[in-house]
Amino acid sequence: SVVRASDRSFQVKWTETAYERGTEAGTSRWTAILTIVIKPPSDADTLRRNPLGVYVDAVDWSRELDPPTPPRRSAPPVPGAPAAANSAADTPLDPNLAAPAQPASESHQ
Repeated sequence: SVVRASDRSFQVKWTETAYERGTEAGTSRWTAILTIVIKPPSDADTLRRNPLGVYVDAVDWSRELDPPTPPRRSAPPVPGAPAAANSAADTPLDPNLAAPAQPASESHQ
């Protein structure tokens, strides 16, 4: 998109797509400010090449940061479904995981 930013400048936004071996490898968004100068043509050759006399005097561009991706929401639990296999007791955050195993008590008859 192109939007006039001032009497001498325009803001330009575009998207570039990169390819690797014919497969899309990613996209990036860019913004530039183009500052122009108007110089009316002074000879016939210049009039043929640039009849409006518009010249880009300065270019300033930057890559836009990608917006943060929102965290994915997990699906709500299905009523009556068994609990997830990795409960809190299965994680390294469980303080009992580091405790030594207790020997099984034997019963003599």
